[in-house]
Amino acid sequence: MWFPDREPFRHFPEPELERLLRGLADCGAVLEHARWSAACASGGRVRGRLPASALVEVLDAAEQGTGGSHPGLDAAGRTEPTDLLHALCAAQPTLGASLREFQSFQALLFGTKAFTLHREASGLRVAVRAGPRPDAMRHLVEYYVRTMCREAINLVGPVARPLEVRFVHTPADCVTAYRDAFTCRVAFCAPESTVLFSRRAVDARNPRANRAIAAELRRLAREQLAALPGGSVAERAAELIESAVISRAPIECDTVARQLGMSVRTLQRRLAEEQQTFCTVRDEVRERTLVRLANAGSRTPATVAELADAVGYEEPASLCRALRRWRGVRVSTLRMEGETAS
Repeated sequence: MWFPDREPFRHFPEPELERLLRGLADCGAVLEHARWSAACASGGRVRGRLPASALVEVLDAAEQGTGGSHPGLDAAGRTEPTDLLHALCAAQPTLGASLREFQSFQALLFGTKAFTLHREASGLRVAVRAGPRPDAMRHLVEYYVRTMCREAINLVGPVARPLEVRFVHTPADCVTAYRDAFTCRVAFCAPESTVLFSRRAVDARNPRANRAIAAELRRLAREQLAALPGGSVAERAAELIESAVISRAPIECDTVARQLGMSVRTLQRRLAEEQQTFCTVRDEVRERTLVRLANAGSRTPATVAELADAVGYEEPASLCRALRRWRGVRVSTLRMEGETAS
């Protein structure tokens, strides 16, 4: 049974299904059963947004119809995205900026937060949520991981080849196909599905960047994001705040409100209706980020000042006060807990 409230991929624009079907057709998949499955899963709608179960069934049907073990990998290698979100990402000045835009507006594609970004000493790690059934989602996760890697290379060139790829799920029969697809080390049965891009790749310049086009596409993306059904305002605000923390941008209420396509007063009212405030949402994001950094072991920033900067505080003392308020402990205690966990 499908549990949309627990799945990282909730729904997709129907053109995304058409793109997937074209890619599978190019791989020799028989699509009649796949189209029938998708129509049943979407309630027979002709256009609009489809549940993620539709794409999962299409990929499963392609595997059964062709005998191929990697329909997601194969289809991702033969299609090019044409939607607003990917156009916005393609107009950014660097790969890092492109990934941050993707994180901010990924709900336009998936309906929720499926991808998160984590900075590391060696670069930027993109994590993909697989949900409670990783093996059932493996084709879909592989499809989007390879799509992201291909787009990164298209954006800034071969420097964007990933350092490593990890998957939560077990491998299909032919592991060589994964190494051929990603041209790097690929691991399975990992704690989470991730792609690691080097620092050089993240900072690489996009020769086709266009600031004016990016600004207009961002405006359109904000309008579409604000019009999306589902997903609380607090969740959407938290995603934008997390993106600001990752990019070390100012975490301001008016900036988040503008990105959500509403005024500051409207944002505050909508949050109040959900028994939240901007400050509480911001603190929750900062606390999650701090705990994640503490659990990163040797990758944890070395000083309290660096930790404070990593979660958006200008002064170390502000971080110390916040941590005592959140958890009643000192930074040193949290760091020791992280070292024990690692």
